[in-house]
Formats: sequence, structure tokens, C-alpha cells
Amino acid sequence: MEYEIIDVHLHLCKDTATEKVVYPRPGLPDSWRSGSPETLPKFMDFWGVSKVVSLNAMQHRRRVQDRLARLPRGTSEAVYQSEKVRIQQEMVDSFRRFNDWACDVSRSNPRIQVYVGIDPILFGENTMAYFEDWVRKGTPGIKIHPGHIGATPDHPTLMAIYQRCQELRLPVFFDSGTSGGHGPGGVVYGEPIHFTPVLSTFPRLKLLMAHFCSAYWDERVKLAARFKDNLFFDISGALYEPPDKTNARDGSRALSQEEAVRVFREVGVERLMFGSEGQGQRLIADAEQIMRLDLTDAEKRLIFSENAKRIMGL
Repeated sequence: MEYEIIDVHLHLCKDTATEKVVYPRPGLPDSWRSGSPETLPKFMDFWGVSKVVSLNAMQHRRRVQDRLARLPRGTSEAVYQSEKVRIQQEMVDSFRRFNDWACDVSRSNPRIQVYVGIDPILFGENTMAYFEDWVRKGTPGIKIHPGHIGATPDHPTLMAIYQRCQELRLPVFFDSGTSGGHGPGGVVYGEPIHFTPVLSTFPRLKLLMAHFCSAYWDERVKLAARFKDNLFFDISGALYEPPDKTNARDGSRALSQEEAVRVFREVGVERLMFGSEGQGQRLIADAEQIMRLDLTDAEKRLIFSENAKRIMGL
């Protein structure tokens, strides 16, 4: 049985040169790369992928700290703070250009949709204005990565964004889980439990939560039972298959292949969408995992493409 595939979670670069910096794979020929809008369609055609959704994100906190760490030893506090402000503004400008590019790609290629990234910590008081500008430019949705921005999903500025997204019927895609490290007091910004205020406040918001199978999957199951109408998931990050702890995001903390069918059906297969979180290379292994599950052909079609068409309008 062959299945149409829609990959709702990957990360694209503007071009191959950028991809080689962001995702270095020494020795890999350029012709094998598929991480830009120019190179991806060939890969999609070969593997039967009809559409993809790319999610913009930027680890600005880490990038700022890396740049500051390269300042000469003995740099004065005044110079340090001045450089910090300058570097942060560079991050703002870079992220805005990245999101403008996302809107251009989404308009020009219906097979490749790119969600703009929103970072209320980096964008500050301009966040809403930037968001409205990307809405005017036709963004198909927004991406928020709590671990990267260093805030839980109920950040006040984000709550205002969600209100507008609910009004506009614009989907909001979140990273969830351990990515980004811990905050003060050990808080994990993307832990699923932190999404409860958002789901409760905005019952008509289409909230898409990434990495259903990764660490905290049991919390996602509980949220799914409580919020049946406005919460959906992708399964990017893969299932855990012992004894290989490296295949799945979060290793043995991830949902196991043995339990997957039971848990998928408990949550509702009609709420799960396929995602690889790759630039092409992960898609095949992750798709094979789903094909090996003891699901019906109808259930597999839902996961691979039909849910994405219904939920995300793809």
C-alpha cells in the first residue's frame, strides 16, 4: 500500500549555502541536500510527498550569548551592554527577514507553506505590529518555540497574538517538550501542562502541538482528553524502539512503538499528523515506523495526509 504524504513539520533554509552552515553534514554532496525551497521539490516528487509545512524558529538567546562570549577578556560593562543591544537588534532584523522570506515562499509555492516565527522576548513591544505585518503578507500560520524564546506559552504578549489568530482562524504551531533547556526553578518552558491556560482561554484557536510522541507524551494524552476540539498534534520526533535509544527524540522517554497504536487510538488517530522535523533525510525512517504499526490502512491515510488536509487546510 502506498500513501500520499504531507509532512507538517520540517525546517527549511533559504538556500543550500545556508543549509550547509545550519545543518552541516560533512561529505554530503550538494545534490543530495533537500533543505531549501529550490532543492526540496525533487525529493518530494521522488518519495510521494505532496505538500510540506516548514516552521521558522531562531535560537536568539543562544546566538546572542555565543557572540558575547567572543568579546575580548576585560571588556567593560558599558561596552558589553552596548554590544548586547547591538547584537539583539541584529537578531531582530535577521528574524524579520527570515519571516518575510517565509511569506514569499508560501505565496509562490502552494506545495511549500512556511509559518512565521514569533518571539515576544526578542521583538518586545513591536511583536504585535510585526505579527500584523506578516498577516498582511499572507502567512499561513505562526510558529512558537517556548524553549527558544525562554517563556511559557501563556506569555502576555502571546495571549494577545492568540486572540488575533482565533479571530483570523490562523493556526498556531508550537514546539513542545524538552527542547531549549530549563528556566528558573527548573521550569521546562515547552512542557505540555503549560499550554492549559491557552487552550482554556481560546476554545476556537486551532492549536497544533509538535512532538506528540516525545517526552511528556502522557501529559499530552491528558490534555487531548480535556481539549477535544482545539488541540491537534504532529508526531515528529519518532517513536522509541528499544534497544536503539538514538532513533527517537528524548530516547526512552518517548512513546514506545509497542504502545503507539493503543495511545494513538486513545487520543484519536484523526487528531495526529505526520511530521519528520527534518530536511528530507528523516522522513523515510519516520514514515517506515508508522507503516509498521498495526493500524488500518484508513488510519494510516489519516496520519500521513488526510488529517493535515482537514485540520490545516493543505
